[in-house]
Amino acid sequence: MSEGTARRSEGFSFRLTRAAVLGAVMLAVAAIGVLGLLHVVVGPNTARAGYLAMLLLLSPVRTFVLRTRVLSACWAIVVALAGFLVGGLGFWPVLAGVVVVCLVQGMFRIGEIASLSRSPVNFVVFSGFGASGSMELWHVALGSVAGAAVMLLVGWLNPQKGGKLEQPTSTRQRLRYGLMFASGAVLILVLGEVVGKTLAEWTLLTFCMILSVGFDNRVSRVRQRMIGTIVGAIFATIMMFAPEPAQITAAAVCGILCLAYINMGNYALFVAFLTPAILLTSSIDLPAYVLAGERIAACFIAAGTALAVSWCFDPFGKRASGQIAEPQPSPQS
Repeated sequence: MSEGTARRSEGFSFRLTRAAVLGAVMLAVAAIGVLGLLHVVVGPNTARAGYLAMLLLLSPVRTFVLRTRVLSACWAIVVALAGFLVGGLGFWPVLAGVVVVCLVQGMFRIGEIASLSRSPVNFVVFSGFGASGSMELWHVALGSVAGAAVMLLVGWLNPQKGGKLEQPTSTRQRLRYGLMFASGAVLILVLGEVVGKTLAEWTLLTFCMILSVGFDNRVSRVRQRMIGTIVGAIFATIMMFAPEPAQITAAAVCGILCLAYINMGNYALFVAFLTPAILLTSSIDLPAYVLAGERIAACFIAAGTALAVSWCFDPFGKRASGQIAEPQPSPQS
């Protein structure tokens, strides 16, 4: 996400451009087509693995740097396989794996923007699959490769036309960012062992999204996440009383709108539509209002954790003005 995108996300405008909607529809059609094919031909486990890989690559697929897109796709596959293999070893090896994943994810940070954000979430989810034995390794491999390939194709067919490249971040700064990420992730996962793993996964996801922006923008990101989650959770709870076809339709429309608004850089509305899209398609055997309440509580926990580790580490501080480099033409992109 570029600096311009980060700035646009401050607002709550419902404005959508044709390009944002077409990009969202293109991604949705590609995802539904490939995941549906995997579900029918191979099975639901492979489709689930592909879906998770796509979620991890939602942000990097929108960068105009080809190398970042390719490395991110490879990293999504590595995270899935590593999480699955470590999952059967128990909680503490998984926790150690999360720390390593956070440190590596820090290497993908450029300036004040993280091109990857939810690597720890995918690692934890796949470790759960490995521990439960509900998937085979080849399901994870095939699904992750298919999901990564779809996202690379979408990024190539719908390239970003402009933007600014931030000055490279030093290795030391990236490591400090990774450590900041790891410290909060460890706190959340340890808390999850006490409270409940379902709550921990959503809390970890929210934490990742808040830390994906620079220090100066995190309070704004917390506000956007909270407003979007509360509005989306209320809407999803109301829709749960509607007939099932209406719920499916609402989830589909919300899914496309959340993709369109993230293309616009409107984070608050992205979350507002993402939340019902997830809640209305969740297979968790809980009443809608209970699930919505858990999501809202997770946001409060994640916000407190993200702001706490930000104030403790603050690896970047305030950005100096004039540190934006113009993109250089590349024969590969």
